[in-house]
Amino acid sequence: MPTVDYDRAQELWEFERDYGPTHRMHAKVVGGFLTNQLRGERVLDVGCGDGRYSRLLEAANHVVSTDLSAVSVSMTRTTRRPESPIARSSILALPFADASFDAVVALETLEHIEDDRAAVDECLRVLRPGGRLLFSVPANPRLYCEIDHEDGHYRRYSDRDLVERLFAGCKPRFLSSYGFPLMRTYYRILPRFYSVESPPAMSHSLAARLVMQLVYAVFGGAFPGLHLYGVVEAD
Repeated sequence: MPTVDYDRAQELWEFERDYGPTHRMHAKVVGGFLTNQLRGERVLDVGCGDGRYSRLLEAANHVVSTDLSAVSVSMTRTTRRPESPIARSSILALPFADASFDAVVALETLEHIEDDRAAVDECLRVLRPGGRLLFSVPANPRLYCEIDHEDGHYRRYSDRDLVERLFAGCKPRFLSSYGFPLMRTYYRILPRFYSVESPPAMSHSLAARLVMQLVYAVFGGAFPGLHLYGVVEAD
């Protein structure tokens, strides 16, 4: 099992976002999903990362951002409006009263938590009755590899794991997935450039950037199988 360094995980996320087509598709698919789902609501963005989705959502909602990583909180402060509420806190101990929010957003967060069921329970606690938890997680446990370990992922998820274990008693009302062709090959190749022990070898490579731009151009559509996203409704 990984030992999660959340500050380092944010740095690796930034590297993979720059080079990997998965993160561009995440922004396209999940970003569109969020803006279609949420409008005029009080939203908590847990595990907010660099704050990009908080910034996206605050155009039409009142958004509170939280993350355990000091790096992520600092990045979010520069991304969002100066008056935006941002707090450093764990998803396992959110500093908010019961039923404080209409929606909780947890994108690429639950896989970083060893006791992910406790994290879901805490998200549901701060939701009003009928409120929604909108989430995304990496899919397909068979794809778990070195990148997942270095990112601090405890697991990848299957549909069945989400429905029967993680959200037991509050089954998702919507669940979908996306990915791209040849993803197994992609996950075999990328770790060669991706090491937690040293700065990414590709970080200043123009050729690498051009290659990944090409990969995204070819495989930029939404295909099943790499990530799962959906909505859970609170009781």
